This record gives sequence, structure tokens and C-alpha cells, in this order.
Amino acid sequence: KIISTLETDVTELNKEADSDKKHIARLEKDQTKLKEEAESNKKIISTLETDVTELKEKGDSDKKYIARVEKDQTKLKEEAESTKKIISTLETNVTELKKRS
Repeated sequence: KIISTLETDVTELNKEADSDKKHIARLEKDQTKLKEEAESNKKIISTLETDVTELKEKGDSDKKYIARVEKDQTKLKEEAESTKKIISTLETNVTELKKRS
């Protein structure tokens, strides 16, 4: 009877050990997948960080360009106003000269 009980216990322990081995194998497989995903995510993050840096640099460059264009526009508007005043003065002078003739 003792031997039979011990044999049953050994059989049950072997079944548990097999089950544990399978469970460990699944966990190791899951862990490998998670490590691979983590590596992939690191690469994605690195790429995104590079993209963000490049976009920030482009944004800074664009802001500088916009500032230059706005400055140029201001100068052109000032020149246009000055030109309008000159044209107006010249038109007045032409009108007065025509009246004299």
C-alpha cells in the first residue's frame, strides 16, 4: 500500500513537473516576444525622436524665413507708400504745368 501511494505521488509530481515545464516554456516564449517588441519599440521611438528633432529644426528655419519675408514685406510696403507719394506729387506737378500751358 505504501509503495502504491508513493508511486501515485510520484506520478502526480511528474505530471505537475511536466505542466510546470510547459508553463515555463510558454512564459519564456512570451518573454522573448516582449523583448523583441521592446527592441522594436526602441527603434520606433528613436526614429520618432529623430523626426521630431528634424521637424523642430525645420520649424525654426521656417520661422526665420517667415521673419525675413515679413521684414521684406514691411520694406516693400514702405517703398510702395513712398512711391505713391512721389507719383501723387508728380501728378500734381503735371496738372499744374498743364494748367499753365
